[in-house]
Amino acid sequence: SRLSELSSDAFLAWTEENRQEAAERIRNHAAEFEWLPYAYEGPGMIPEDVVTLLRETLESGIDPTAALDEMETRPKLLKERKAEVIRELDISDELQYLFRVLTMFMTFKDHRKGLYQRSYVKMDPVLEEIGRRVRLDLKEVKYLTRKEVREALGGKDFKSICSDRTTYCMARTRDGETEFLDTAEIEKVKSELKTDEVGDVSELTGQIAYPGVARGTAKVVIVREDVEKVEEGNIIVSSSTNPDLISAMQKASAFVTDMGGVICHAAIVAREMKKPCIVGTKHATKVLRDGDDIEVDANQGVVRILKRSG
Repeated sequence: SRLSELSSDAFLAWTEENRQEAAERIRNHAAEFEWLPYAYEGPGMIPEDVVTLLRETLESGIDPTAALDEMETRPKLLKERKAEVIRELDISDELQYLFRVLTMFMTFKDHRKGLYQRSYVKMDPVLEEIGRRVRLDLKEVKYLTRKEVREALGGKDFKSICSDRTTYCMARTRDGETEFLDTAEIEKVKSELKTDEVGDVSELTGQIAYPGVARGTAKVVIVREDVEKVEEGNIIVSSSTNPDLISAMQKASAFVTDMGGVICHAAIVAREMKKPCIVGTKHATKVLRDGDDIEVDANQGVVRILKRSG
């Protein structure tokens, strides 16, 4: 009930008790959901992140009460709409069953992601302690196998090895054991995976994840650092999206990916945000460049280059 007051001068009139209560709620929220934005590297959510999200939400003009009401009523409305579509299209029992199976897998996938994000948050203090003992930072420790952790604790120096791996690395897992490839092996795998040149093309096709049409400036987003270059209305082009890119996806008008299907991360987020999305184009990140003016026709499954940058 006090959320809307954060965007007005009314906040200044709060008593010290009010402010302490708000601060405590923010701290509790960050602690409960610290895993949510963690993704693959972290860090987790902290109170300052919650405050930033609250401020951005309020400045965007969103009515918090209306948004919460919509979230609570949406499942019921979707269920009713699904029943209407089934009746209108006279969908067979067999196809309805397949839809239910697909829904189940989408739910499991999201649940699984939440579980391992929680596990990452819980493991970070353990890894930090290992790093303290073997003179590695948290990121470097994450590039050690279980066997190497034991060797490092036994006195072997992995500083230079881990430093190289944080820049570029490739690993494989066989029979439950993970091993990092050396430079020669990496070059061999890269050569085997190398695809033919795409050539000069003006459009790409892919699978429709959420319909609609959007036009805007392409921004190739691969890693967390790329998020900063995305501005309101840009179109995100990525090999595949992940939770690290959510803040950029909120600004974007559409998404295009090389990989993925109807239950990939980009598809799920697109449906949640109601933004046009085409996945599985195979070559979007090779064909499209930052600054290209493009059209995402997610009604037809086509991405068109309207004007090349530069």
